[in-house]
Amino acid sequence: MPTTAYLAGTDSNDLELAYAPEATWGVSPTGVNYQKVRVNNESLAEQKNRSDPPEIRDDWQSAAETTQDVQANGGLQFGISYRNMDDLYAGALTGAWTDDLAISDDGISFAASGNTIAADTVGTFTDVVVGQHIKVAGTSDNDGFYRVLTKADSQTLTVDADLTDESAGATVAITGSMLRNAKIFTSYTMQKRLASGLGFAYPGTFWTGGQINASRGQFFSGQLNGLSKSEEKAVAALGTGFTAAPANRVMNSVGNFNGFVVNEAPSVAKVMSLNTSFVRTGANMAFAMGSEAAQGVGSVGKLKATGTMQIFFEDYDYYDKYKSEEGLLQSYRVTDVDGNTYVVTVPELVLGSSRVVVGGPNQPVMAEFNWSANPSEAFGCTIQLDRMSGS
Repeated sequence: MPTTAYLAGTDSNDLELAYAPEATWGVSPTGVNYQKVRVNNESLAEQKNRSDPPEIRDDWQSAAETTQDVQANGGLQFGISYRNMDDLYAGALTGAWTDDLAISDDGISFAASGNTIAADTVGTFTDVVVGQHIKVAGTSDNDGFYRVLTKADSQTLTVDADLTDESAGATVAITGSMLRNAKIFTSYTMQKRLASGLGFAYPGTFWTGGQINASRGQFFSGQLNGLSKSEEKAVAALGTGFTAAPANRVMNSVGNFNGFVVNEAPSVAKVMSLNTSFVRTGANMAFAMGSEAAQGVGSVGKLKATGTMQIFFEDYDYYDKYKSEEGLLQSYRVTDVDGNTYVVTVPELVLGSSRVVVGGPNQPVMAEFNWSANPSEAFGCTIQLDRMSGS
């Protein structure tokens, strides 16, 4: 017979974390499945702001405290795997993923002159956006990943990499979906199940910042931080059930990292780490007299993106960019073993500090840079994420 009653409490390995987008802020969806996500850890919790009046007392004691407001906050940390956190990143960037391109056409040709992709049929490229990364497959010589530089019309694209002349005839597939920060507000109810009959719900969750981290010798990782209206005890699970989290592998920085581009050209820098952070500065909840609960979101804040880069020091290229305060377009690509791909793009970043570090004997000399991002007039955004399925 197996042993029973062996756990002192609940086991973190039994955590089920899930979300559902809200139609009305702070109202938990009921007639839907909640989407599970995979995390390394979470820190969602409620806290009360309590204070006592500054009353003069002859008994040398403080006056009784009163709860002024209640709200929850916290974050999620996770390994980055395909589709696991896409919806929540969209919420944090107040944007929305574009519909997946599903172009499949035997009338697409490629020209080396001008690096042009042309379609025989009007409207083939209607849904392709300038600046978007696309994946091309099914060709003889032009399979690969490209960024769209211009779109003269719905039949003609120019891209950022060298093409080979290829006539139409083969069935060419072009895929991709893009997320840019925008002005689309989405809140979520998060729920965590810890055991049968034990759980919590966090309605009105608004993601206010996050990170995407890439370092040699580590897996790609992410973080999301947010504010919630409250923490509610949930004896029974919310909704009609759970949708399983995507099971794609966590991406690594060895064979999965490629396509590091600066100002439209492949970078020859030997990269140790690339870290991107963003935060909605000033984001807050709104409180009013008569209730300790938040009455809504006070402000969604303003998006600010910053980051760091560490490379092996071998020339003055990035140092000169730092000195000149040149605006840099920087992107890199990550592709898992099944071909699922993300591209992380900062359209215009400026290096704000430079440190060429000699850490000690028998070590490579490293150059470390901090950067901040400007809103890109050309892209209309500060951060862009692209995704392409491997299938």
